[in-house]
Amino acid sequence: MAVSISTWVKGWSVDVALEYYWGTPEREAFRVTNLWQGDFEYGNPQDPMDAKFPTRTPTLDPRATSATLRLEVTGHGLHPNTGNAAEFMPARRKVTVNGKAFSNLLWRTDNYLNPGRPQGGTWKYDRAGWGPGALVIPWEIDVSDLVKPGEPVTIDYAPQPYVNENAGKSRANHIVEAVLIEYR
Repeated sequence: MAVSISTWVKGWSVDVALEYYWGTPEREAFRVTNLWQGDFEYGNPQDPMDAKFPTRTPTLDPRATSATLRLEVTGHGLHPNTGNAAEFMPARRKVTVNGKAFSNLLWRTDNYLNPGRPQGGTWKYDRAGWGPGALVIPWEIDVSDLVKPGEPVTIDYAPQPYVNENAGKSRANHIVEAVLIEYR
């Protein structure tokens, strides 16, 4: 387990409590394949972010009975970035699995419910996939009907096209963690 606290101030501590539930899970996750991960500049025409997401073709384990894609993406950076991207700009993104496309909006609208409220600052404003003090809610896509055990699966990720006219002066970026989870 890892905890990352990206902030302008020091002095944070983290407590972790684990809860265990009795019983047999519906399915057992047994294999995780990393697809893409990193901190990618968004909107720089000299270094296009979509080039950072090459097509992936992992082969499913023959014992897999189902599979899920899990993407955790957050946008960071703001004015003077064009459109106040990437933190305060909603952006569509698309995942294609074996030819079937899925789309959603990288945007979080419930930050005003932060358990640390009330407090000063911008914590309550909508943001690209995250909120100060809040967990990142992953985009999970069940792809079980699109894949076959023991066979390769073709996966593509495409962020919404965007140009930061101030690239080189101000950085917009997306932090991406994307995996394929296989179950049995």
